[in-house]
Amino acid sequence: MRSPFAWLLLAAIALSLPVLTYPPGRDQGWFAVFGRGILDGYKPYLDFWDTKPPAIFYTYAAAFALFGKSAIAIRLLDVIAALPIAVLLFAIARRLGEWRGVLAALGFYAFYFSDTFWTLSPADGLALLPLAISAWCTLKACDAHARSHHSTSWFLLSGIAAGCAIWFKYSLALVALAIVVVPLLACGRQRLVLLIRHGATYSLGIAIVAVVGASFLALNGVLSAAIESARVAGDYATQDYASGRWLQSTVWIAGVNERVSRWWPLLLLITLWWPLQLRLPLPLREGLGVGEIAHKILWLWLLAAALNVLVQAKGFDYHWLPMLPPLLILAADALVCGVQLLARTLHFTRIALAVIAVALVLMVGVSVTLPALPFLLGGQTRTAYDERFVAGEFSAAESAHMSEFLRQRVALGDTLFVWGSRPEIYFQAQLRPATRFISHTTLSATWTQSGWRKENVDVLWAAMPPYALVLQGDYFPWVTGNNDDSATLLQGYTELNNWLIANYERDGQIGNFLIWKRKNQ
Repeated sequence: MRSPFAWLLLAAIALSLPVLTYPPGRDQGWFAVFGRGILDGYKPYLDFWDTKPPAIFYTYAAAFALFGKSAIAIRLLDVIAALPIAVLLFAIARRLGEWRGVLAALGFYAFYFSDTFWTLSPADGLALLPLAISAWCTLKACDAHARSHHSTSWFLLSGIAAGCAIWFKYSLALVALAIVVVPLLACGRQRLVLLIRHGATYSLGIAIVAVVGASFLALNGVLSAAIESARVAGDYATQDYASGRWLQSTVWIAGVNERVSRWWPLLLLITLWWPLQLRLPLPLREGLGVGEIAHKILWLWLLAAALNVLVQAKGFDYHWLPMLPPLLILAADALVCGVQLLARTLHFTRIALAVIAVALVLMVGVSVTLPALPFLLGGQTRTAYDERFVAGEFSAAESAHMSEFLRQRVALGDTLFVWGSRPEIYFQAQLRPATRFISHTTLSATWTQSGWRKENVDVLWAAMPPYALVLQGDYFPWVTGNNDDSATLLQGYTELNNWLIANYERDGQIGNFLIWKRKNQ
């Protein structure tokens, strides 16, 4: 079965490649500004400010260094990371049965890449690789312990991988802890000293990554700014709890509906997991006994990832991605159990599972390849292709038009100021943000730090970029705590509004972008 699986995996990889044509969304543009800035000698948090940990910024910088400063380099991150993630899911799920590994690996391509351009290439998605490595290492530790071999090194590697995941998003510490709890208890069941030793070794792995990361930030002079960013990130999350209405917010409801509409087959299968396990004939159930620890790890992983979504109190589509690996493996387990119960012979079981595996590969083709074919075959222009990438008030075609407008009128490397949250414009137009605040949300939110608004205007008086853009129709109540768009918020930001009127004049409009050109330019 391994050879057919390899061919199916290669087919899934090939069919997923059209994601390389996807334009950047808002978050990808955000990380791209940081990544390109790092390569140009600028520093995160000091020169560009955000609440996220630094791993995603340096990952984008690495991609640009290797593949060029383009949108393709951003999407290559997903393509490159997907293969080892799929292989690790195969290795983990295979403990429950080889077909489970096949379906989990192919399912990752089917469900991850069938998501939107908006959801791909985020910190949450790229963190799946170190999380999967951590889970695999903890299972290897259990294997070594069962054979009376030393398992300490596996716990150390698991901790190192977990530490890397936390540098992508701090709240993923919940998932990292959930992955290691069962293996630690299993290895320490006989002797308390083993539990303490392995727990300390795992913690040492996390500590090594934390110290190395903090030392790197300190050497670059951004450690204190990164700590401030982490503190503000807590304020950003807790404002939703303080309101007491986050479960009724439009963004939370939209996020839940989005996950249910995309993952309903997986959610249905895991609801059937327990009854299907109990209905299995005793010989089959005993054969799965070796996977008992894996089952517990996966369920804890799934619950911790769900808690991770709740902790962030937003329900953004990419916040749910850490749930996908355990969801896929448990769904594959339930699916194989169901087929074994329904099929009368082993031959029919294999045929049914092979059909499902092929269907998962075809799912990649239908969701990724087919929509891109007109563009790839030359029957569709880039502008027409970009028009299909829309999310709320965001339009990739509008961003491309706005970026082209700026490239034709300014010099490469000039600065730009965008009063709104459209950082992809900076990246696509190859312009540097005039201030470190690349989104209006940072300066308009309830958690804004005193002095930031004055700092922003003071820097703008010195920078005087050739163009300033003001957005309309963009509403971020889940971030800013109010229901006004950027154009409206500008009226309440007197210093910025005065600066704009004194130095700029209206020069047209592209979609939701109100264009202001510097006077006497």
